[in-house]
Parts: sequence; structure tokens; C-alpha cells
Amino acid sequence: TMLVVGVLAAPVLDRFLSLGGPAAAVWVAAGVAATTVLAALQGIAQGRRDFHRLAAILIVYAAARVAGGITGLLVLGGVTGALAGVAAGVLASSAVAWLLVGRPRPARGGWRVAELLVAGQALAGLYLLTNLDPVLARHYLPATASGLYGAGAVLAKAAFFLPQAVVLVL
Repeated sequence: TMLVVGVLAAPVLDRFLSLGGPAAAVWVAAGVAATTVLAALQGIAQGRRDFHRLAAILIVYAAARVAGGITGLLVLGGVTGALAGVAAGVLASSAVAWLLVGRPRPARGGWRVAELLVAGQALAGLYLLTNLDPVLARHYLPATASGLYGAGAVLAKAAFFLPQAVVLVL
């Protein structure tokens, strides 16, 4: 669903963010869709207390994203190439996570749709609040200023999520 919405919204995002073509937004949508699958698989590993597999998934995810982004930038060039590489890296790490964790199955009693929707809304709200400002900066600020703002946003996210990562590892 998220992939379809992202692909349909790509032309609007292209115009709003001046991306130079809808392909960049399509690659972001593909990366977000794969990240959603990956997050569910990480949650399953954590819920099973399978911390060795969870650690492997986190390492593969980080390495595949970076390697994919650099490879995409070098091979395809530009922002669109880097985003394509990152999406490919996330997709590959999702496939590895699927192999490590196995096919997700509902717990005894089955899936509770209402609980999934509430949790999904909370995560979507957190994701929106922690990622909306660089998007708005890209639209409203000049290129250099929005780039500097984006770099600062990455550091702010590291400061925001680092305590969570430390707790997860411990």
C-alpha cells in the first residue's frame, strides 16, 4: 500500500521538492516500503528474544544501505542514483531478514487488526514528526541552506535515536 501511494504521489512530490523527475520519489517510496517490512521482521526477532538474529539484521541493514547508496551514486550518478541504491540495499536487507526470521505468522489468537492500526498510526506519527522538517526545508530554503539543514537533521536524528539503539543493544 505504501509503495502504491508513494508511486502515485511521486509527480506531486517531484514538483513540490524540485527533484528533477519523479524517479527519485519512486525510489524513496520503494525504500520506505522495504523498510516497513524490515521493521516488522526486526520486531519479530526482538519479540522472540532472538537477539543474535536481530543484531545480524541491523548490521546487514546498515551495511546494505550505505553500500547501496554509494554504489548507486557511483554507477547511476546523482541523487536519484543514490536513492535507487539505498532502496536496493534496504530491499536486499529485508530479504536477508526474511531468511533469518522466517515467514511472519500470527501469534495464538491471530492478528488483531485494531491493535495493528493503532500501533501503525503511532509509528507513522513519529516518522512524520521526525522527517517532515527536512522535506519542508528542501521546498522552502535555497539549495545550500537546505543541504546544511539536511545534514543537521541527520545529526539530530542520531541524537534522538541513539539512546534507543543503546537500550536495544543492552
